Amino acid sequence: MNHADRLERYLDGLLEPADRAEFERDLAASPELRERVDLQARINAGLHRLMDPAPQGERAPVTARRLWRTQIWLAAAAALAAAVLGVWWVVVRGPSGPDPLEAEYHRIVAAGFTPETVCTDDATFREWVNNKFGQPLQPRPDRGPVQYVGWNASRVLSTYSGLLLARVDGQQVVVLIDQRYAEDGRLPRPADRALHQFRRVVGGLILYEITPLDHPAVLDSLMQP
Repeated sequence: MNHADRLERYLDGLLEPADRAEFERDLAASPELRERVDLQARINAGLHRLMDPAPQGERAPVTARRLWRTQIWLAAAAALAAAVLGVWWVVVRGPSGPDPLEAEYHRIVAAGFTPETVCTDDATFREWVNNKFGQPLQPRPDRGPVQYVGWNASRVLSTYSGLLLARVDGQQVVVLIDQRYAEDGRLPRPADRALHQFRRVVGGLILYEITPLDHPAVLDSLMQP
């Protein structure tokens, strides 16, 4: 199976568990592959929104979806390649509605602020970030009132975004972490005036903290080894 077919099968959820695990190991080790996967996922989502012939509430079979997607590519590849980055915000995210990071924050809080993965001690924290992004990040020895809760997967910036859940003096704080290349410009400020947003670059990673506090606390607790 060539790389392009493997990528498509990964996005369509058709890889066998062992092949999927191998592909995700390759993703963790290759920023270039993560960028290709992210871009293809954006293109697929945009095409699906614009041209999916399936009735509302239904999805066409995978084979049919891949067939019409290939036909569209043959007819529109040149124009799409030139326009996809410029129209992505409108097609995929939409020009209105809540900031995706703000929406994620409220969703996580409403769900009980329960992480999908708990790895909060220094060693497992560092291993989780390194396995996901291929870059090290770890807590500072003196992190003050910051208590790490765990991690969630997300798609705020890319298909590979991660969300760190933490508490600071009892307040619930969420930090978005992703590869710096996935950032498509500064995220909009939260519309909720009770929330604040702070941005930081650490090595090749981009971090956004969304918090009810008027200062970044979790960002200041993290560092490269």
